[in-house]
Amino acid sequence: MDINFSADPAVASISLQHAQLAARTANLKIISAEAFTEAAEWLKTIKSNLKQIEDARVRITQPLNESLREINSQARLAAAPYLDTEGQIKRAILSYNQGQERIRLEAQRRADAAAAAERKRLQDIADTARRKADAEAAERRKAAEAAAAAGRAEEATKLAAQAARIEEKGQAKQEQFESRAQSTVAPVVQTQAPKVTGVGERDNWTFHITDANKINVAFLMPDTVKIGKIVKSLKLEAQSLVGAGVEIYNDKLIASRTS
Repeated sequence: MDINFSADPAVASISLQHAQLAARTANLKIISAEAFTEAAEWLKTIKSNLKQIEDARVRITQPLNESLREINSQARLAAAPYLDTEGQIKRAILSYNQGQERIRLEAQRRADAAAAAERKRLQDIADTARRKADAEAAERRKAAEAAAAAGRAEEATKLAAQAARIEEKGQAKQEQFESRAQSTVAPVVQTQAPKVTGVGERDNWTFHITDANKINVAFLMPDTVKIGKIVKSLKLEAQSLVGAGVEIYNDKLIASRTS
């Protein structure tokens, strides 16, 4: 719909009058009581003109708004069953996904437990190998000391060499199994929900307030509407109620009406 608001008779009838008034007030300075009275009359004229413009706006837009409300109402009614069905499908998909996630978490828990058990088994083998080698090497060294004390130097040397080799083999086996233990990790279990292009979950982080008294000050918003009502009612006496963080002052305005 092509609407030329300025061409409306009610608006057009006052446009020339206002153009003349605007020219007279472009650099307005009031220096006398007569000029003050004339300016006050101009304010009343402008107020009357603005009312004419508002009346024209309401007259033109009211049927449009009524049509728009009717169209929106019918559109909402038409969409309602589709939105209801969409909601049911989304809830069913979300429920399925949540079930699959529970299954995945349980499978991951079992995999993690199995990996932890295998790491422990390998570490136990490493520790046992080291203890066994240390015990056997200690026996050979003790025998080497006894041989040396008895004057059997060659036997003592051989036994000491055997003890060293046993320790080296024990340490190597320990390091081998410790390395295997450290590299044993559980596989990452993936969900089994099918992938459908255009449909999927997305994060929707939200909140609800459990204790307003524990919210950080940075996230508290002053109730400016409530403050404004108290200030208009009590004026400067409202200071003690609203607190030192609010400055109360009288910002005077010029009021006018049509008559």
